[in-house]
Parts: sequence; C-alpha cells; structure tokens
Amino acid sequence: MTVVTFNPNDGGDGNTIENDNSFSTAHSAASASGGADNTTILSSVRHRSSGTTYEIKRAHFPFDTSSIPDTAFIVSATLQLYVTSTQNGEGSASWDVIPSTQASLTALAAADYGRVTFSSLGSLAVGSISTNAYNSWTISNPNTNISKTGNTMLALTEHYDTTNSTPPASNAVNEIIIEDTGGAHPPILSVTYQIPMGFFALL
Repeated sequence: MTVVTFNPNDGGDGNTIENDNSFSTAHSAASASGGADNTTILSSVRHRSSGTTYEIKRAHFPFDTSSIPDTAFIVSATLQLYVTSTQNGEGSASWDVIPSTQASLTALAAADYGRVTFSSLGSLAVGSISTNAYNSWTISNPNTNISKTGNTMLALTEHYDTTNSTPPASNAVNEIIIEDTGGAHPPILSVTYQIPMGFFALL
C-alpha cells in the first residue's frame, strides 16, 4: 500500500456566499452574489430574523491528484480538515463532502458556488467533530471519486444545504470554520492506493 497526501493551492481554497429571502433560491443559485473569499474557509447555513433571510456558505477544496499512477487502485481516501469552531444553532448540524467542478486549482470564483453536485461522499455530524484538531471525512467509492489523471475538486456543505431543506430556527446558524492552506494546519486529502498484482505480472 502507498499513502500520498495533497494540499490545495492557497488561492484555490476558500468559501463562496449566497443570500436570498428564499432558501431554495439561495441553494440553487448559479453564482455567489457575495463573491469568493480565498482567505477564510466557512461552511454554513444561517436563518436571520431580519434583513435578507437566508445565507449559505460553501467551502471549496481543489486538489491536483494527477500524480497518482493511472494503474493504481485507490483503496481509501479521507479529507482532513482542521476545525477551529462549530455552531449548532439550527440543530442537527452536519457537514457533507460533495463533488465540485471548480474551474481553477489556483483561483476561487463566484461561479464556483454553483459548480457542485449535491451527492454526499461522506458526512460528519457536529457531535463527532473536535475543535482545534484535524477531523476526517471518509470519501466513499474512492477509486471512482478521486481522479488519477487530473484534479479532484471537493466542496463542503452543511446538510440543510446539501438536501435543500430550509433551516427551521430563526436568528440562528449552523457553521464550521476551517483553517486554510495559508495557515499552520492546511486541508489535506490523504489517498491510499495499491498497484494490482496483475499489472506487475505483465511487466
């Protein structure tokens, strides 16, 4: 078995933000009206009691995984994020790793907000998350969901956002704050793979 780790480019990770008086409209927006921030990483849903009612933040993690051999079978993969704080004001907070088609490894754009697929590759509930520590999201079907020929683009969404379910509580937020690549504890994608024995037999 071989274990390799990857970090995002510091300009490529971060979060995008959308606000609307309809949660579903904010969820389905093609682009983030709030722009993109590549210095802070947050994933949250917020239900305000005044002003624009709903706010959604999505975290983005682009990895260049092209160095994994094309002949490798990926046994497992984890997204490891250093969490500095969480909030569970809406209740039932959890965060899902989902696929993304972020346009660039080195820059985060407002349009990357809508370049996600709401299919959970792995989830952690707030009660399973430790603060001031790395937490690991296990990626399902890693041999399919981790690219061996290019980039693996991932995003992190709060579960209300993943499922397009309107948060119930007013003036509350479910939020996770993560250290970015410019900090002492950057995001990590850890991949374990092996080269099938049959391949060696053909050499």
